[in-house]
Amino acid sequence: MKFPVIQLKHGLIAALMIVSAPWAQAECRRVTSIGTGINDIPQEVADMGYTATPLVTNGNNTPISFGTLSIGTGSVSLAAPGTQLATANVDVISSGLHAPYAANQILYKCPLSDADALYEMYATVGNLNFYGGIEVNDIDGGYLTPAKSVAFRITNQKTGAYYTKFWQERKLTPADYITVGSTIYVPASAFSNITFELLKTNDSGGLSYADSRNTLNTMNQAQATMRFKPVLGMTSPIAGAVATSPSASATNIVAIWGMKGGSSTVIHGETCIVSDFDQVVTLPPIGAAELNASMTSTSNFNVAIECDAGAVSGTVTNTTNPPVAIGFLVTQPTALAQAATLGLKNASGGISHLLDTSYGTSGVASGVGIRIYPEGSSTPLTLLSTNTTTGTGNAAGWYGFSDYLANVGATGTGGSRYSGLFTASLEQLPGLQATAGSVNAQAQIFVSLQ
Repeated sequence: MKFPVIQLKHGLIAALMIVSAPWAQAECRRVTSIGTGINDIPQEVADMGYTATPLVTNGNNTPISFGTLSIGTGSVSLAAPGTQLATANVDVISSGLHAPYAANQILYKCPLSDADALYEMYATVGNLNFYGGIEVNDIDGGYLTPAKSVAFRITNQKTGAYYTKFWQERKLTPADYITVGSTIYVPASAFSNITFELLKTNDSGGLSYADSRNTLNTMNQAQATMRFKPVLGMTSPIAGAVATSPSASATNIVAIWGMKGGSSTVIHGETCIVSDFDQVVTLPPIGAAELNASMTSTSNFNVAIECDAGAVSGTVTNTTNPPVAIGFLVTQPTALAQAATLGLKNASGGISHLLDTSYGTSGVASGVGIRIYPEGSSTPLTLLSTNTTTGTGNAAGWYGFSDYLANVGATGTGGSRYSGLFTASLEQLPGLQATAGSVNAQAQIFVSLQ
């Protein structure tokens, strides 16, 4: 009679072990909601300021766009390999695979026993040529793109390491997650943001390239991915193995990175580079009453460029012999947003006045902006709001370089130098009263093939 009892107890123990095995074998679960389920975070964690949402499997990510990239083919502007053409800082919260995530959104839950086995895995797409599969030989961490002379490079901002086509891992620490009772909760903020660069390369990888301006916009795959391991039911990446194309429905994917769906234009031709300009222009103090009486505060500054032999001045798009235009680009988000709000932006995207980088906040002068005039002219220049669109002319803020810059001599490589004076003028904004405060505005001198 004892034998059946012993057998019954043994069977019960075995059953318990089977039920608990997946959780005990260092396998975490994707969190989908708040509740009491196995894929939920408890109300206790939610009350600490955390949230959870269902996994979206549509494969969407925020595309990375770089506007217009000018790559000179002449001796003056022939950039060395590794020259940065464009860069973007991309964060997990706003640009992950299922983003936007909430700031305190819990993505995974794990047993406390797994604390020593939690990893962020990251890599390019190593099985596809233009998506992280072919390294260039003249840039550390650089990979080919479909665009001639353009490589991409991704840097993990927490490790400082470049993404490669081989999986790398970063071990998560208690600083990355929270622990409540016997469970670890991993938020979206635990994972690393990236720096995404486009760089000049002379390595073609032995492949033939077309000079199509829109080649980068035809990309249809991710260029890199970030995963979490371990996740129940998912095969975890192995450090050192070649990474492959990500699956949008994979529950261990935190983010995919790339230019798919973005807007980037690459133009090759004889171009110009900015060789000298006044980086800081100081305007004399002026009172609000004086500004409201139509007085101004002005200061002159110089812009000088060097151009390839054969560079053509103009603003009209030409795919065979693209002309070169210059403009003053407003880059500060606040200044851009406020200009649109105040009606200072025209239908072509051009901006009439350069505003303070903190316009609308306490201590900053309001009702005032800076206009830029060519030397001796009473007609102000329109400012660029973006470098994405070329060939849109003066209305958008583009001007042929020879319109306002004079030829001042030859370069050592057979090209020409151009230089010109401009005036920065602090003025009352149309229809507004000037108020006292500081003014600190920023703009870039931008030179681009059209």
